Amino acid sequence: MLTTTKGAVLEPFLTPRIAMKRLLCALLLAAAGPACAQSPSLLANCTRSANLLACVDPLGNAYSVATVGSTTYLRGFEVIGKRYWAQTNSRYGQLT
Repeated sequence: MLTTTKGAVLEPFLTPRIAMKRLLCALLLAAAGPACAQSPSLLANCTRSANLLACVDPLGNAYSVATVGSTTYLRGFEVIGKRYWAQTNSRYGQLT
């Protein structure tokens, strides 16, 4: 048995069981760290009604999808380029 100058006992080697316990504790602490300091969600926040879906992401980009009969209207705003965009699609049978 080894001792320090203050009289504490040092183990000459780690048993496999102690080594596994320490490894498990280290892994659990490493996994718990990011969970405590999570960044805000990168998902868009959306609102929906019967024929309209409107979303805004954390960066401020926004888009909406509306359906009227067989026509779908898409509109959006891109923050980085400060651009608005729009698209209209119509369905005729199986064709879009």
